[in-house]
This record gives sequence, C-alpha cells and structure tokens, in this order.
Amino acid sequence: MAFVNLGWGGAEIYAVWGIDALVKAGYDVTLLTLGDVDLATLNRWCGTSLRPSDIQVCRPPYGPALFPLLRGAALRAGLFQRFCRRVAGQFDLLISGYNPCDFGRPAVHLMQDFAWNEELREELDPAPREGSRRIHRPGRLRTAYLRLAAWLSKPSGRNLLEGRDLFLTNSQWLANVFERRFGLTWQRVVYPPVVFNSQPLPHSQRDDGFVILGRVDHEKRIEQAIEIIGRVRELGHDVRLHIVGAIDESTPYGAKITAQVRALAGWVVPEGRRVGVEKERILVRHRYAIHARPGEAFGIGVAELVKAGCIPFVPACGGPAEIVGLPELCWSTIDEAVRRIDRVLRDPQLQASLRRQLAQRGGCFGVDTFHREFLAQIEHFVECRAAAASP
Repeated sequence: MAFVNLGWGGAEIYAVWGIDALVKAGYDVTLLTLGDVDLATLNRWCGTSLRPSDIQVCRPPYGPALFPLLRGAALRAGLFQRFCRRVAGQFDLLISGYNPCDFGRPAVHLMQDFAWNEELREELDPAPREGSRRIHRPGRLRTAYLRLAAWLSKPSGRNLLEGRDLFLTNSQWLANVFERRFGLTWQRVVYPPVVFNSQPLPHSQRDDGFVILGRVDHEKRIEQAIEIIGRVRELGHDVRLHIVGAIDESTPYGAKITAQVRALAGWVVPEGRRVGVEKERILVRHRYAIHARPGEAFGIGVAELVKAGCIPFVPACGGPAEIVGLPELCWSTIDEAVRRIDRVLRDPQLQASLRRQLAQRGGCFGVDTFHREFLAQIEHFVECRAAAASP
C-alpha cells in the first residue's frame, strides 16, 4: 500500500481500513510512505486495531530530511511517485492508497478526490481564493509549480487509463465523474467503512442544535455554515452550531473563524478536534448537522453523522448527497439551505421520516461490508493479472 503521508483525514480512513482488510485476509503488507507512521494514533483516528507486527514500513532514506522542505503537496507526491516506481518490482501487488500512482506497472488505485487532476479540481472542487496560498491559485506560478512536480515524479510513460489498472472509487458520484471525463467503465465503487461504537440517543433526549464535523479549513466553507445557521436563527429557531474540529489560529483562515466564533459566542461553540468516544458523545447529543463543502467526493464526516443519528444538511453536488440519499436534505445555495432547514425544523413528522430513512442509509458503511467488497475487488484484480500473464 502506498500513501505519501498518513495524517488526519477521510483519505487515511479509507486506506488504513484497506490495510486492515488485507492483513486479516493473510496478505503480507508493506506501507510505502514518506512520513512517519504513528500506528497508535492512526488506530484511534480510524477505529482500526492494527499492530506494528501487522505491516512493514518502507521509506526512502531521504524522506524524513526532505519532507519538511517540500511544502507543496504536488512536490511531495512527485517525489513519492518516483520512489514508489523504484521499489515496485519488490512486490506482487501494488495499491495506491490515495489517487493514482504511476508504479510503472498495473496496480489498484483508491480514487478519493480530484487532487491529482488540476482541471477536474478547478471545475468541481475549487479551493476558495480567499485564504489560499499563491501557489494554489491558477496562473503562471501554479503552472510552473505543477510542471516541476511532474518532472520530479519522472513518469514511466504508461497510460494508467488504458484498462489494465483497477480504480476503486469511494462514491458512485465520483465514479460517474470519471466515466464521463475519462471513459472509465471498469472502475468499482467501495464505500469507506464508518466505525461508531456509541449508542445514539433518542431524538427527544438530544439538544436542538447543529454539528459541523471535520477539518477547519477554507475548503470546508465553515464560514458559510455559520452564515446558514445564523439565518436559521433569524427565523426564530434557537439553535447552536458546534464546530468539531481543530482551529489553527496561526493560519489566516483559522484566525478568521476564531474571530467569528468569539463574536458569536452565544451560539457558535468550538469543540476542538475530537476522536473516538469523545467525538461520538458530541454527535449523539445533537439532532442536526450541516456540511458546507460542495463537490466533495465522499465526506467521511457526513457518514459518521448519519451513523450517529443526526439529520445532516449537505450540498447537492458531491458524495455527501449520495450518503444521505434524501433530496429534502440537499441544497445548492445558501438561500435554499436556509429554506430546507427551516422546513424540517418546523415539521416533527418529517423529521421522524428522515431519521428512519437515514438509519437505513447508515447500514451501507459497515466494516464487514467494506472488508467483503474491498477484498472481492482485490482478489478479482489478482486473478485477472494472473490470467493475463499466463501463456
């Protein structure tokens, strides 16, 4: 399994659970990475129980020295892809844990977003200009930066889209985008698993408030969520918004959100980053949730909210809308979000119906289901590659 650097995110959850499935199926797993691997922290974050003896870790000798210097994600990915191709011959099966990796030979790729394709990223999930670094804004500097990253990766010349590689996507929405754009008809959808160990509280025992869950970053549009809930309050709903995620005040965006939180301290509550049971206790105490990032491929936080028994309101464009599967909870504009939330909050019978349907959706994201479907795809790929190699 190849993953440039394992941190705190939904991509890590997908990849680490993939490792867990392979280990339980008896595969000898080696993790290729540039960064450090804190398995105890990853287990707490992802809900896994991997042991150090379960995996080998392979890093280039220059990884720890160069990683802090390569501030741009594309440069890190380029260096990492070069390393992966150099050692690929040592392994029988190659899996990229985060988007396509040019190993120089057929492989399995866990497709999780559009970070690897500049055109798609700008079209479907553009980073807001405000708060983004110059290197991330379209222009000559961005073009030069991406060319440098491509040179650093030293491409093999293989066409990964010719049909010999297997692409696993984390949502049908993402699969449809790739099929329309690249003609990828052989990809398969495997939903990430969501671990939730706490018992959801009955609706009547929950606070009449909202949760927003995930990384506090400009991509997540936290300020839009605050605006939406603020306008809902103006309609007479006495609700609070709990931000479950670390706010880094040293960044311009973090400082902006911190200022908003302080100004609206009466109803915006910063909970900080929470993992495991601590996070679950917050989620199960609230009736509603909001997610504000459009064009997101999946949205593991939204799936967690569904499992927690919350009623989440999400953008209509992207994987979160697929997770909830209910048009009453999807919005395209701030005005529409306010109208839909107001309608649900005023109708207890509608709330009850939505909760029943969401409980059924939550069953799509179980660990056993993920293990079964993930391993079925891996085994099918191995069989196909063996058949192709036979004389």
